[in-house]
Amino acid sequence: MGDRLIAVILDSIFLVIVFAVVGMVIATRMGGVTDSGFSLKGAPAALAIGATLLVGLIYYVFGEGMAGSTLGKGIVGIQVREKTGAPCGMKRSLIRNLLRIVYAFGAYLVGFFIAIFSKTRQRLGDHVAGTLVVERSTPRAIRIGLVIVWLALIGGGLTGAYLTHRGAPEMVNGEFVALPSTIPMTATGRLKAGNVAFTQGKGGPPRTAARYKPGDNVFIKYDVAGFGRDAKGVPDLRFQLTPSIQPACRSMNRGASVSTKLLTGAHP
Repeated sequence: MGDRLIAVILDSIFLVIVFAVVGMVIATRMGGVTDSGFSLKGAPAALAIGATLLVGLIYYVFGEGMAGSTLGKGIVGIQVREKTGAPCGMKRSLIRNLLRIVYAFGAYLVGFFIAIFSKTRQRLGDHVAGTLVVERSTPRAIRIGLVIVWLALIGGGLTGAYLTHRGAPEMVNGEFVALPSTIPMTATGRLKAGNVAFTQGKGGPPRTAARYKPGDNVFIKYDVAGFGRDAKGVPDLRFQLTPSIQPACRSMNRGASVSTKLLTGAHP
């Protein structure tokens, strides 16, 4: 049971890295990138978790079905076999690991206690699939090779997640905030937008507060802080502004069509 616990920990670390990579990729495309990583909610979070579970299922099913062990099991020297001693096979591996999902939500405690009270240390998936986890005399060179592969996957995953995060665009969400009248020449941290004002035209003076009519053009100006500049003091800032129309605004002009445009721009 001790070897199986170590194997679970090693395989779980691998799947955590998978989630980090998948979650970061989804965050860069659907929103959710933060200063230190990502924060997913709703559909993006469900997509990341679902994708990680699918990768985990494939990892366990093919690993145990074709080789009899995952990386974690191979490193500690245990293997999944039929009760007769024959290889596990894909069918039994699939049955065994589909039931893994049932007690994974309980942090494997259900499977642990079932195995503890089983004479042959079989968890629920083993009982249903007719499999056993047995010790295997694995050559030291193979174990070292598996450790190297495991470390390479962990390191590669962390590097990939870091590079994805580093190349992700900054996201400014929520309300505009008050910024100093003079935008700093150097990076101040995370991007912030503020000092928004409606103007009478492109680059014109502030517009007097009044209701817009259907077909009117809306001009705004605002400041952005937190971006960096190169040695010559030139920023590299690309942005897109997505208008958000609140229901209260739409109710002011019932029956009138409202059209918005995605505003983009850049400072080369």
